[in-house]
Amino acid sequence: MERRMNPASLVCARRLSTTAGTQSSEDAEAEKVKQLTIQFNSALNDLLAQGNLNALFLIYEDMLELGVPPDTTTYNILLRSCFASNDLFGVKEYLATMREESVPFDVETCKLCVQASLVTQNPTLVEPMLEDMISGAISTDLREVSDLTESELDQLLAMMVALRSRKLANYVANERRHHVNGSSFSESFLKLEDLAKRIPAEDASIPQAAST
Repeated sequence: MERRMNPASLVCARRLSTTAGTQSSEDAEAEKVKQLTIQFNSALNDLLAQGNLNALFLIYEDMLELGVPPDTTTYNILLRSCFASNDLFGVKEYLATMREESVPFDVETCKLCVQASLVTQNPTLVEPMLEDMISGAISTDLREVSDLTESELDQLLAMMVALRSRKLANYVANERRHHVNGSSFSESFLKLEDLAKRIPAEDASIPQAAST
């Protein structure tokens, strides 16, 4: 039996069909699609606030069926929904989809990515993000993710030290020192920072953590 679309999705579908063929330029067409994405995001966000996650994921399916492209805001809502339902596998899948589809990470995405990695103790969730931050593929630096606590950053540093990744460990240590909420450095952080510096370098171009 064919699934019926959510009423909010039907509104978008009608708007999509009534404007099809009426736009004369690519810019106008892109703006139309952008507005539809925004409308879907508003519906998704409302459902998340209501705690109606089943309807939320059905509207997301409608969005894909109509060919309306999800953006960073869409995926952030989906990630928060997965956290709300303790669906950590879903978090992993949506993060992977964002990378595959080249959907940019913003500050909220980065925060959710770090927190998912810490909750699951799965460094593979956060390693690609840190690599992209170092390379500049992600414009946000770890220090800009102000909602992350010093404790979370210390846990992330401990994870990178455990991986024996000098590049990532020193990057996290450096960002921890420049974090906007960072006002003091605990003894445990200083020990982790020292351990990070002692990890054998993967190559000669590895950036070092800032010295005291």
